[in-house]
Amino acid sequence: MSQQNNNHNDDDLIEDIPVDSEERDGYLYPTESTSVGVGGRTIMVNNQAFPYFGIMTAAIVLFIASENEPWKSPNKAYGMVVGGISLLIGCIGVYMALYRLTVLNSPIVPEIRFVTYGTCLSWTSFIWTTIGAAILTFEGPFVFTGNGYFAAWGLVIGSICAMGLTMETIRAYSGSIGWSYVLLVVSAIQLGAILPILNSAEATFAFVLCILTIMLISGFGYFASLVGQYAPYIFTIWSILWLISACLLTFQGPFYETGNGYFSAWGGFLVCIKVAASTGTTPVSLPQHDQQL
Repeated sequence: MSQQNNNHNDDDLIEDIPVDSEERDGYLYPTESTSVGVGGRTIMVNNQAFPYFGIMTAAIVLFIASENEPWKSPNKAYGMVVGGISLLIGCIGVYMALYRLTVLNSPIVPEIRFVTYGTCLSWTSFIWTTIGAAILTFEGPFVFTGNGYFAAWGLVIGSICAMGLTMETIRAYSGSIGWSYVLLVVSAIQLGAILPILNSAEATFAFVLCILTIMLISGFGYFASLVGQYAPYIFTIWSILWLISACLLTFQGPFYETGNGYFSAWGGFLVCIKVAASTGTTPVSLPQHDQQL
């Protein structure tokens, strides 16, 4: 009986060890790593620690950029706090990934194996940095592109990478998730940029277009089986509308300079083209709410 229990415990220990890892000196190290050239030498950084190095770098840049802002700048102190806490998260992630990988990949509650300390750390970083980037780039002081702007969104990208999302993952799930979700995100960003300055015909046109885009994608989600065959034509028309909107907003204003409004205007146009091309060659990859009916 005791021998069976020992065998069972050994199996549990084997399952706790990540597939791409090996044990050295009592610690668990990933066997997959990324080479980084520093001072003419090549340093191998394991893939689980690499995103946290990016978070640390972006956090330092954001902290310095916030500190260099005038004292009366909006959210100056908040930007320093976002950078400081993100730096702390990055340091914890690097240390855990390099020296305490077993703990990092261990479940907090044994019954819920997918909720590990690593997932909690990466999700905490993602939520914290996303809120910070939204406030700092919509309200200020980093409304336009610069060190602070790219550092704020760089923290979000680093947090997403720490969650395990890679280009391979995006390609693998793009067929089922679809670019329509990206268009939803772009529309939401455009709305956030337009709402504070909704005082011109150009901004009103873009505002209505974003609302209609969200309604369009939601409508396809519920009635894809009925109107899915017309998706290429509909999103071709939508591409033209987004092109008109982007030209109005970036030539006539208010988004003359690069920022959230500028990037979301042209990003929406490009994503519409991608959605139109995808729906024209493959089955519609929009949310299938009506499959259960």
